[in-house]
Parts: sequence; structure tokens; C-alpha cells
Amino acid sequence: MLKEVFLQIKKRLMKIGLFKCMILFLTVCMLIAVGILGVILYVGRNSLPDQLMAKRWSDKKDVAQISCFYSEDAFITEDSIEEMRYLLNKKLQELAIEPNAEGARLYIDAYSAQGTISIKSDKKSIQANAIGVGGDYFMFHPVELVSGMYFTGNDVMQDAILLDEEAAWQLFGANDIAGKTVTIGGVPYRVAGVYAREQGDLETSAGSKDTTVYIAFGTLNQMNDSGITCYEIVMPNPVEGFAMDRVLEMNLSSEETVKMVENSNRFSYISLYNVWKERAARSMKTNDIVFPFWENLARYREEQLMEIALWQALLSGILLIYWGIQGMIWIIRHKPTAQTFVKMWDFISEKVRRLREQRAAKKVARKIAEQTTYMDD
Repeated sequence: MLKEVFLQIKKRLMKIGLFKCMILFLTVCMLIAVGILGVILYVGRNSLPDQLMAKRWSDKKDVAQISCFYSEDAFITEDSIEEMRYLLNKKLQELAIEPNAEGARLYIDAYSAQGTISIKSDKKSIQANAIGVGGDYFMFHPVELVSGMYFTGNDVMQDAILLDEEAAWQLFGANDIAGKTVTIGGVPYRVAGVYAREQGDLETSAGSKDTTVYIAFGTLNQMNDSGITCYEIVMPNPVEGFAMDRVLEMNLSSEETVKMVENSNRFSYISLYNVWKERAARSMKTNDIVFPFWENLARYREEQLMEIALWQALLSGILLIYWGIQGMIWIIRHKPTAQTFVKMWDFISEKVRRLREQRAAKKVARKIAEQTTYMDD
């Protein structure tokens, strides 16, 4: 059976000719390459949980995720966040945009800042990087928990801390330490849990290289007088660009002290093309905005996917141009009429119909065989 198939393929290839066989082979290889690149793009777009909050919030593509990164000169405080929320609520009310269900939230947001703190336990004292969080930070950044649970930046009692594994081992010699107590600046804090910090050369280059803990922004602000450097929001986006325009309207900082990113579509083909177009400007530092490690990882991923998208576009373009020219040559030579295309359609339809009939016949034969086997048993 297999030998006959190979012989038929050989006969058809001999009829086609060597040059045409090579063209068909290259076309098939390029189509496979385009498909593989498409899979890589899809996987890459969905590999960073920090960029996918909009998808987790709504699968209807009616919301957008926006991130605002501030320089220290912006002086963004929790009062600033409250003012921005007030302006946003007012605007959404004016536009009669309401939640789909009673009691549901119209948008979700979070904010954060970075600093360093000294943490003490009964056994040891360590110095650690600290990310002060507010709002629903861990919904945007679902770090992998080893033990315990997250805390929310909206808690009235801002006395919780989330340690990474390194800090947990240094302070207690164990990971399962939820509920234990550490002191920061002489004040006791409850260990909410322990998380696994991603480690590797890429993460190190992005800024996640040292022991890092999470505490409430208010706690970090008291110790470091830290200003908010990142504000994130997922909100309604009934038309393209609506969410970004609203965030621009409510923002209290000048263009020089803030960088805004729409995370929801940052890996689309248009966005990746813009990354390529602005590649020179991206490599130049013209302000004091320092991106957190998760944004640095996303920017690196943009550049990776940009190159993959360019190769995919190049291969697709070559195929379209070549076969487009071949199609035009065929039309010029054969001068087909409407009847010609009708015959081609009828031929294809007949082939599809026969394939369906064969599949249906195989299914019937399989069912009969199964019933026969069951009766014999």
C-alpha cells in the first residue's frame, strides 16, 4: 500500500517537472515555517501573566489593561491615586458606562513602588528589596505561592508581608512559615506567605536579582518616603483607544515624567511593527523613569516577537508575491471566463463531497465492527 502511494507521487512529480517540484517543495517548507512562527508568536504573547490581566478579567475583549510608569519627579502619592479614581468614576458616569451586574466592579487597579528595608526575625536580620503594593496588585502579578496566601493592598491593617524563598530560609530556615512574625523598624509584621521568585539570567538582567519581599505601600512609604512608580488598571474599552484616552485624561503628571503602555495589545502585529519603527528611540534613555522588572521582561519579549513577526511577514510576503504573479500569468495565458471558475468550483466541491462520503462510510464500517465485536464478546 505504502509502495503504491510513493509510486503515484513519483509519477505525478515526474509529470510536473524538476523545477516545479522544487518550487512546490519550497512553498510547502515556507508555509510550515510561517505556521511554526505563528505558534511561537501565540505562545510568546501568552507567556507573561503580568500582561494578561485584561484576559483574566473578561474574555469578551471589551476591557483594556493600561500601565503607567512614573519617574520620582512625578511625586505620585496615594492621594494622587484617589484623585485619579475620582476623575475616572466621574467620566464613566457621564458616559453612562455601568457594570454588567449589580455589585460588580467597573474597573480594577493597583499601584506599587520599590525600596529597601531591613527585616528581623528571632534568628537573623537581612536587608531586602521591597515592593510596596496597593490595590489589587497580586491580581495583576500572580506570583507563585509556595505557602500561605496573598494579602491585598486595600487591607485596613497593613501589617502583612510576603517573603520570597530566599528570605524565608535566611530568616526562619523553612518555607512553611505563614503566620509567623518578623519586625521591620521595630514594628511586628505577620508573614502572609512565601512565594517562588523567578530566577535566571534574563530575570537578573531585568532587575529581579536580589531577595525581594512584598509589603503594603503605606509601610514602605513610611520607611523610605517612596513615591508611587507604577499604576495599573483594567477598565472598559468599548471602542479601540477608549481606555487609553480616559487614562490620559485623568493622569496628573506631565508627559516627561510618565510612560504609558497598553498591555492588552502590546504584542499585536501593529504594536510589534511600531516597536521595530521606534527601535532606535527605545535604546536611548531620555528621562528618569526606571521600569520594574516585569516591564523590562515585557519589553525584551516585544523585541523577540518583533523579530519573529518580521520573519513571518517576510516569508508570507514572498509567497503572496510569487503565487500572485503565477496567478496573473495563468489568467493572461488561459483568459478564463466565468464558466471556467464555475467548473473549478464544481471540481473542488465534487472532491470535497467524495471525501466526506468516504469518511462517513468509514465511520459506519467502524460502528458495525464495534457492534460485531461487542456481540461476539
